[in-house]
Amino acid sequence: MIIRLGKSIAGMQGENRFCCPFCMIFGKDKDFKYHLYVNIDKKVFHCFRCGVSGYINGDGDFYLKGHNGEKYATDLFSDRVDVDLSQYEKTMPKKKQENNQEDVYNVLKYPRLYEVEGVVGKIARKYWQSRGFTRKDSIGFDIRLSEKDSRIIIPVKDLHGTPVFHIGRAIDVSMNPKYFFSKGADKKNYLYNLHNAKIYNEIFMFEGNLDVVSVGHNAIALMGKFLSKGQVDQLKQTSIQKIYLMLDSDVGKREMVMVKEQLRMIVDVRVLDPPKEGDMNDLLIKKGRDEVNKYLKDCIEETS
Repeated sequence: MIIRLGKSIAGMQGENRFCCPFCMIFGKDKDFKYHLYVNIDKKVFHCFRCGVSGYINGDGDFYLKGHNGEKYATDLFSDRVDVDLSQYEKTMPKKKQENNQEDVYNVLKYPRLYEVEGVVGKIARKYWQSRGFTRKDSIGFDIRLSEKDSRIIIPVKDLHGTPVFHIGRAIDVSMNPKYFFSKGADKKNYLYNLHNAKIYNEIFMFEGNLDVVSVGHNAIALMGKFLSKGQVDQLKQTSIQKIYLMLDSDVGKREMVMVKEQLRMIVDVRVLDPPKEGDMNDLLIKKGRDEVNKYLKDCIEETS
């Protein structure tokens, strides 16, 4: 069989990456993300999606390991006739897209909060300010607005700062639900604002994203009451050494202990009590930013 490798992109250490033509042949959906790594110098290849691997001869023919040494002629070194792979596409069931590409792009399509004119923009900014936040806060956390849904859009980003999903926060107290997560949101594998907080040695950890905005870039949020293995793995990729943990007052002792013990495996952990006003955003609304900073400073001194 003759296969076409098509366009390549650069990999690491002299490798080239191609969309793997073997994925469909061996029972996977069509590869669009360049999972086939080809090292021309070493004359070997491997697909990190379907698992196919083998060696390449001087003519660019691929010999597959584990498939009785099947040979596939390619266009690696010359222009060859492309094989029609549509027969494999027709026999493969269409799976629901598992990644978040559509939602990522949708986040970026929403205008930034202070760029929106008109009634909805004014209402949204008034709501934002009523939470104690400023224009500078909206820029620092890349806050956006969905005019159609009348919701503040809060992007959640990976360690590199790329949006992976978003949280929609209602700007009208009568709207339900108050929060919603974009389709395909993978909360268990991300911590809100970790891409900013990763540069600090000591950070704060809260439940909610608005608590983080109330404190600053040296804070992250669980987006819930539990810490997952995926979130722990994210923390391991940073240089963070100490976490000041402050969960909401309604969190049970069991949940608090579970989160604390998980964190103790990788960092130094100190538990802080939430303010009597409620959470950090409640404190910000009622007493302002200076009081937020003072409260946290006093809490840290008490744990020293």
